[in-house]
Amino acid sequence: VEKCEDLTGCWRFLHCPSGWTAYQSERSRFEALYNSLGRLPVADRRARALLSGEREALKPPPPRRRVLYSRKSRTPASPSAVAWGSLALPTHDIRFAHDDQSELFGRGREREPAGGGQSLLQLAVELAAGLTTPEDVPPFSVCPHDGLWFCRSGNRRLAAWRLAQRFAPARLANVVVKAVAVDPVFLQGAPGRRPKLTTHLNGPECNGQWLVVRETGERVGRDGGVTGEDEYGADLLALLP
Repeated sequence: VEKCEDLTGCWRFLHCPSGWTAYQSERSRFEALYNSLGRLPVADRRARALLSGEREALKPPPPRRRVLYSRKSRTPASPSAVAWGSLALPTHDIRFAHDDQSELFGRGREREPAGGGQSLLQLAVELAAGLTTPEDVPPFSVCPHDGLWFCRSGNRRLAAWRLAQRFAPARLANVVVKAVAVDPVFLQGAPGRRPKLTTHLNGPECNGQWLVVRETGERVGRDGGVTGEDEYGADLLALLP
């Protein structure tokens, strides 16, 4: 009542036949409920539960996020079939563009613990344990190349996501990314800087399936690469409850 300034307007629906019929129907329904259970708190709770459930059912469903891949083949969506922007992809369908990467985020002093630096292993642990939600991680970008999706920027974030997904496969099966077009900087680099795409330095069999962590020489990716060694950080992540 406090929320309604026009009390007469609240009952205006009774002046039309359909409104009066609906009111009578609802009144009969709840009279039957109270006649069955009595004028008791249990009947009040049942009535509130009915109303709450019906309100939820009337709410429009949230917009479905398009997951652009074949559920049967689990292959990436064709780049020609997507509009650039936000989309969800299976975590394992995204390839690393870099051959290697530092384990520490940021640059210079930002990498030091005193400066609030974070490692990709710390992020992986927090994602796998649920301490950091997927929505808390800034989305990285991907671009199409040779019929595959490659990480355009954010290879460390992808590495953390891939590690965490190994230990929380259902919750982190997909990742929301920003799809962008491939550009000369990705393929050839900028003046004085190497290209984004350097995965070929790990050998032709790699093709973005794994990335080497510079500080340890260990790999992040499918089975740690072709040599069968365990992945970077897997021993620590295996200790999580």
